[in-house]
Amino acid sequence: MRKDSKLKYCDSIPDFIAAEQSESNENYHKLVEALYRLNEVDKSIMLLYLEDYSYEEISDIVGISASNVGVKIHRLKVQLQKQLNN
Repeated sequence: MRKDSKLKYCDSIPDFIAAEQSESNENYHKLVEALYRLNEVDKSIMLLYLEDYSYEEISDIVGISASNVGVKIHRLKVQLQKQLNN
């Protein structure tokens, strides 16, 4: 992440995910486990995406192009879907 980022890095998954997923604890735990298996950059991208940041905002924070953010999000969605279906 860039030094001028407004976000602070932490090792834990934000509470907003827990609040939205409280109905389905099993699926929530599978999602959290799948997110923890991602590398730091991919995890950051997915968490920012889940917080409804735009591709442009994510690209500014992570330091890659907006089109690359879109490609990474698509690939990560496919990867996470495969992990959750197993």
